[in-house]
Order: sequence, then structure tokens, then C-alpha cells
Amino acid sequence: MKATFFQCSLIAVTLIMCFALSCTDQAKKTAEQTAAAKADIAAYIDAYAATLKAGDVNGWIALWADDARRMEPFQPARIGKDQIMASIQTFLDTFAIDLKINNDETTIAGDWGYISGTFLYSAIQRAGGDTMEISGSYLSIMQRQADGAWKVFRECYNTDTPPAAPPPMKGK
Repeated sequence: MKATFFQCSLIAVTLIMCFALSCTDQAKKTAEQTAAAKADIAAYIDAYAATLKAGDVNGWIALWADDARRMEPFQPARIGKDQIMASIQTFLDTFAIDLKINNDETTIAGDWGYISGTFLYSAIQRAGGDTMEISGSYLSIMQRQADGAWKVFRECYNTDTPPAAPPPMKGK
């Protein structure tokens, strides 16, 4: 009877140890996957800024999911790559951009993630004129695609600069 109890206890302890070790391996694998995803997203952020600076609209739009949405201040939401591309094309036709992105947070949950931080860009009118410096903050929801690439699923941002005051009303 004692031998049977001892054998059962030994089997139970062995199974618990195997389970604990497999959980440790899974946690290590998950941590490695999260670190790899964060590195991929850091490369995405660099590509985002570089393609805008180069005026490469096609390279920039390739960073977006097909069903993406972009929400800009004082504008209607841009839904889908066609609307997003049209709005950025108009902007890049008018301005040359130098964009600096400071990513403060990257969080990964499986095939989804979000990034948030601040940005500063200089926009120089291509036809000549003043340089505008605009700073603000952003939040982007990222989605891992079937090929493993991370793309923007949703993006919203705001500027720190308030909009220009409306002109004074006539007769007042």
C-alpha cells in the first residue's frame, strides 16, 4: 500500500514538474515573439517616417491594411487605402516633410498591437514659403498580416497646435 501511494505521488509530482517546465518554455517563447513583434513595429515606424520624407506615397500606403481607417484632426475619417492615399498624396504634392516619431509605448496581444507616442514634423511648401512645424501625439492599432508583416489598422492623431482663430465678424 505504501509503495503504491509513493508511486502515485511520484507520478503526480513528475507530471506537475513537466507541466511547470512546459509553461516556462511557453512563457519564454511568448516573450521572444513579443520582442520580435516590437522590433518589427520599430522598423515599421522608421519606414513610416522615411517614406513620407522621401515623398514615396506608394511605399507609405503599403504600410497600411486594406481596410484601414485614418482619423485626422478637423477632417472626416479616411476609410480604406484609396481615401487615405488620396489625402496624403494631396498633402505631399504641396509639402515636403521631415517627420520625427517618438514611440513611447508598444503593446502586443497576439496578432494585434498598439503604439502611441509623439511626433514632430516640418512641412515645407514646395512652391516656396514658410516652414510649418507641427507637433502632436498619435495612437495606432496595428494588425499582423498573414505574411507576418505588421500594418496600420487604425490611426488617429492630434496636434498640439490649436487651429487658427476665425477672422473677426464684419460690423462687430
